[in-house]
Amino acid sequence: MTDSTVSAQPICVHCGDRCAKDSIASEAGQFCCRGCKTVYDLIHSHNLESYYEIESRPGQKVSSSRPDDRFGWLDEEELIEPLIRFKDRDNSHISLAIPQIHCHSCIWLLENLYKFNRAITSSRVDFSRRIVSIEFQHHLLSLRQLVELLSSLGYEPEIRGGANRPEIKDRSLRTLVARLAVAGFCFGNVMLLSFPEYLGIDMANDELYARLFGYIGLFLTTLVYFFCAGEFFKKALDGLKLKQINMDLPVSLGINVLFFRSIYDVVILSRAGYADSLCALVFLLLIGRWYQKKSFQSLSFDRDYRSYLPLAVIRQTESGLKPVSIDKLSEHDVIVIRNQELIPTDSILINGKANIDYSFVSGEAAPVRIKPGEKIYAGGRQIGAKLLLEVVRKSSASYLLQLWEKASDFEQKTGLKPVSDRVSLYFTPI
Repeated sequence: MTDSTVSAQPICVHCGDRCAKDSIASEAGQFCCRGCKTVYDLIHSHNLESYYEIESRPGQKVSSSRPDDRFGWLDEEELIEPLIRFKDRDNSHISLAIPQIHCHSCIWLLENLYKFNRAITSSRVDFSRRIVSIEFQHHLLSLRQLVELLSSLGYEPEIRGGANRPEIKDRSLRTLVARLAVAGFCFGNVMLLSFPEYLGIDMANDELYARLFGYIGLFLTTLVYFFCAGEFFKKALDGLKLKQINMDLPVSLGINVLFFRSIYDVVILSRAGYADSLCALVFLLLIGRWYQKKSFQSLSFDRDYRSYLPLAVIRQTESGLKPVSIDKLSEHDVIVIRNQELIPTDSILINGKANIDYSFVSGEAAPVRIKPGEKIYAGGRQIGAKLLLEVVRKSSASYLLQLWEKASDFEQKTGLKPVSDRVSLYFTPI
């Protein structure tokens, strides 16, 4: 296809992709697929046209290759109970991961979900974590209906096995912010008290004020030393207890030298000391540590293999197909895996054409063809028609878990350390 042919193709009004020959035309414009037209009509039927004014063609393409009943397991109370964060007689609160969130228009649409269904009382988006928190009336709207509504708009939630674990809050960040605030306050005031020194003003005639400013600066420096700098002293001592030298050790040595030299200058020599330098050093170091911690929080993930597997799977029984938690799968159970679904545990292919994407397990992007009777490992994703599999191991004994444990053992045996800690081993003595 030439460049002129590509440029001549119309653009989808909803998602912005180029339309193929079998595209759908309407009075509103051209649509690349029926899913985009359905969402476009849905948005306009609820008078939410301003969604398209926030950003040019912001819509998410809706996949039509997945079965309509893929959320049927959300009707099982036993399976959805771990997902609900709070529930009373009328309302339920839930937080759903939606990786498709990418712009302001996504936030606007998801925070206006109540206009699509009045049973939704509120919805808030955490853009940095790609999570939407929704409060809804469960007697008017089931969780399955809520997830289907999000999927119909192109924002299908990612529901994984790690969703049932409670979120662990890092309380150390609050302490770090308190130390940063105190260090900033002391730094600003010590700077003001040190202005005569900066400007070269002779304080010989005002010796009383010079000594007063010196002692006030020393008092503020003492607060910084004992409260704010404890962040570095503790980690330096922890490293020494383990017979390791980390970057907090030279920082702690520098802080101690500045502090005790300032005491000597102020008390013995009646000079200004280095109160401003110490406060500035601790303040700037705490800013760096705060930024580092916030960055780690935004990039962190739960290092548990369950976080990447589905919460439930369809099991074939004598009475028909029923959803079941992957924790309750046993050997010789027969499960059904459909297009784009993850394999929850090591299994044998009974029936179907398996094209397994092992990119998560091995990093290889090319799908692997599996014949009936061959093994399929946990973590693979089926691309194509549905499969019948026989479970050969529980998920807790799968090959994926063995890889996870080997990675943890490797880190412990090799003693992997941050680059800064390895450098400080030589930098500090020199």
